[in-house]
Amino acid sequence: MKDLEALAPEKILFSFMPLYSTAAFYQKATEYGNVIFGRRVSLPENGFDAPVIEPIPDAAKGKSINYGYISVHPADYGVHRRQYTKIMIQGRVLPAFERAAVHGERLADDGTYRVNFIGGEAGLPKISLQRALSGDLLSAMVTSRHILIGVEKSPFEAGIHTPLSPEKGMSRLDFHGFALNTLLSDQMITDIPDRWALPLIAGVVVLVFLLSIFVSMGVLTWIAVPLSALVLALAWLLLSRFLIWIPTTELLAALLLTLIFIVRTRSVRQEHHIRNLLYQVSAKTKERLIPQSFYDSEEPWTYIMAMMDQTLNLTRSILLEPLRKDRRVKEIKALNCSIEDIHERRRDYRREPYNIAIRDNGMIRLDRRPFFKNASEAENQYLVPLAYAGRLLGFWAFGMLPEAEAAIPNFNAVISDFGGRIGELLYRREYRRDRGDSGRIKWRQYLSLSPPHAVDQDLNHALVLLERRLNLLDAAFDNSGNATVMYDHFGQILHINKPMNALLQKSGLTSYRTTATEFVTYMTPASPEDARQLLRQFLFERKTASMPARLPDAPNRHFMLHIRSLFLEDQRTLSEFAYPFHAYGIMMELNEVTYLTMFNQLKTELLRAIDHRLRTDLELIRCGAPLLRHPDLPDEKKERTAAALDRRIGELAAYLETAEQNLDNEDFLSPPLEHSIDPRQPFLAAIDAMKERAASRKIDIHANLPETAALACVDHETLTDVVQTILTLLIDDAVENTAIRIDMIETGEEFICNFSNSGFGMPNHVFRDYLFGETDVSSSEFIRVRSGAAEIEKGGGRLDGTSEMGVGFRFTIHLASRFCSPPSSFHLQHHPLTENLT
Repeated sequence: MKDLEALAPEKILFSFMPLYSTAAFYQKATEYGNVIFGRRVSLPENGFDAPVIEPIPDAAKGKSINYGYISVHPADYGVHRRQYTKIMIQGRVLPAFERAAVHGERLADDGTYRVNFIGGEAGLPKISLQRALSGDLLSAMVTSRHILIGVEKSPFEAGIHTPLSPEKGMSRLDFHGFALNTLLSDQMITDIPDRWALPLIAGVVVLVFLLSIFVSMGVLTWIAVPLSALVLALAWLLLSRFLIWIPTTELLAALLLTLIFIVRTRSVRQEHHIRNLLYQVSAKTKERLIPQSFYDSEEPWTYIMAMMDQTLNLTRSILLEPLRKDRRVKEIKALNCSIEDIHERRRDYRREPYNIAIRDNGMIRLDRRPFFKNASEAENQYLVPLAYAGRLLGFWAFGMLPEAEAAIPNFNAVISDFGGRIGELLYRREYRRDRGDSGRIKWRQYLSLSPPHAVDQDLNHALVLLERRLNLLDAAFDNSGNATVMYDHFGQILHINKPMNALLQKSGLTSYRTTATEFVTYMTPASPEDARQLLRQFLFERKTASMPARLPDAPNRHFMLHIRSLFLEDQRTLSEFAYPFHAYGIMMELNEVTYLTMFNQLKTELLRAIDHRLRTDLELIRCGAPLLRHPDLPDEKKERTAAALDRRIGELAAYLETAEQNLDNEDFLSPPLEHSIDPRQPFLAAIDAMKERAASRKIDIHANLPETAALACVDHETLTDVVQTILTLLIDDAVENTAIRIDMIETGEEFICNFSNSGFGMPNHVFRDYLFGETDVSSSEFIRVRSGAAEIEKGGGRLDGTSEMGVGFRFTIHLASRFCSPPSSFHLQHHPLTENLT
């Protein structure tokens, strides 16, 4: 130390505390003032144990020695790249060894920094202690420099893995030397900020996607090599010139994963498109019309035969299909007979009567020769060819009595319709069998270079099924019993059924030129602005609504207009077609409720009259009863008062009996009270809908609902949606293996429904701002809760909620009881009876 001080160094740094030095040594170090010792700190790896600081040697106690606390920052993925500027120990901020050597006790706020290893070990001149003691120290090596003194790495020491020494490891002394040199040269490497790193990675991904649009898959694979080299060159340039570290590994990983995603997506999409383009329409339509298992099972034919027997009252019936590579027929299903009941010579479908039925392409009556054995003379026998899509698929032979035939109007058309339906089922049955058998003959088809299925057959099959599907939809719309119109999200008509079209034409409107806003404005009292706002809610918030409607040219008729949005729940629509907001459009149904409105008004007036009579008579009885106990009232007046009260009670009882009989006679005319529901049902429906989601998070839902409950003033769908949305928020916030609790209490005037969970929560002011504030939120759940809270308030209820960090969410819903409001006060005016009593 004396030799070094003679050469006037900037600072002398001991990376350790010499244990066996004398007090004079430490006293001399104190006098020099530029000597700093490193006290080693052992930081726990588990994060729970207390850190251990190297004790001060006895010889150094009581001296004003400069200390720096020395430790090595943990490795980042196995490589040590950073070093401390300060060390936190039991709430104290201690200066790290290197930072204390450079700037004394003044600490930075960042806590760590990247060590600069650029230049390698050549930038750190080293000399052994033996050479230093022998006088080999040069003033150029010491003067105005920081001298770091420490112990070299032992051959048996593992060392520290750094970017310069990933295999053999670097000594701690060298690592501290690089860390110290980084601070002295002010050449700290700066990490690119996250706000730039994410756009950089996204830019690489976008670049690859853009290239994939304009180049083929093979060229894109070759471009990956120069792109990777470009990323590495950019990383090296920024590091060597500007000391900026970019996430190189993340960039290369993003590049590779994007390429893999694009290549795989393209290949899978092309293969899927080529394989399924001709079959997807047919398969989807077939599965929607009839269950797939129908074609593989023989049991449905039993039901078909039973249905035909019940409908047509047949004496016998049998379905036949031609054998492949044979001229004979075989039995599919029979009722009250079998194929053995057919004469042997009648089983060849190239002969009569089959060829006659094929030639006439319709039902024929078997009069010349009997078709069935042991046939009754009174029985008429018929044969119907079964064909579909231009193919002969079988025959239907049956017998029936003349009186049963005469009871069927349009007998020929009915039988022809039955034959067409059965032929269609046989066609699909055979088609499916061919598809199932194709796997057993693939090797022959491969050898003959022929496709497994002809394209024209598949295309014909798809077109027939699509036409059938469209006819079914048109028939369902036209025969639904309601006037229905469906609009797209742009307000234009997609489809309108016959009742609605006739209704609009009768009102003088052109159906396909009437927009959704014009329709709502015309049918309801809503203004154009209210109608537009209502339609926006249907598109964005998936709402449903029912509102009274009237036609201007029919003022005495009353309607209910039901509006709901049609959303892409199953995502069956092809991606090439654009459907904004994942919506097909808006459906409006117009139901006439003229008679229901009339009877409802009648019942309302009756109840109002009963209420008025009850209030009046009870008030009179209440005023007259005390007079009977009045001591100064003469007995004659008491008797007259008692008689008047008794007469009034009798009249009231007779009136109530008559009213009860009237109400009993009109029970079938009473419509359900709108927005008056059993509040437990929406809770049960929402809990059932969220069970699967809760189970996936290992969360239980405990609901404490009353066994019985009065009616609440709220819309069923609104409350169900609000409860389901609240459960979604509670489940997403809850900790696994906990429970969500729901408690419902009925106080007589209202229902109080409490929700709670054990979760992470959020600051309460933020939570309430999400629920009730004006701040725009991106969470669809909070948007739906806001909307539902407004609907609940319309029924006299309210929604409240709180949150606490580390505790979770709390929601409370107050619902007004339907029959809790007390009747309006009745003021007794002058009445002959009360005047007489007075």
